[in-house]
Amino acid sequence: MAPGDNQTPTASGEHEMPPGMPSWVKLLLGALLAVIVLAVLAMILLGGEHGPGRHGGGMHSAPAAEAAIRGISL
Repeated sequence: MAPGDNQTPTASGEHEMPPGMPSWVKLLLGALLAVIVLAVLAMILLGGEHGPGRHGGGMHSAPAAEAAIRGISL
C-alpha cells in the first residue's frame, strides 16, 4: 500500500468489494425505466384501434388474396 491510502488491508481470505455503480448510471437507468413505464401505461390506458383493419382500412382484401381464392395465378 502506498502512503496516503485510506483503505484498510484485507485478510488473505477476504476479497475487496468493487466500487458501486456511478450515480450517472443510476440516474440514466431510472429515467429509462420511467420512460418505459409511461409508454406501457399510455398503451394500456389510451388503447386505440389496433388490429388488422387499422392499416388496410378493412374494406377490401388485397388483389393477390382475391386471385388466390379464385385460383388465378398472377
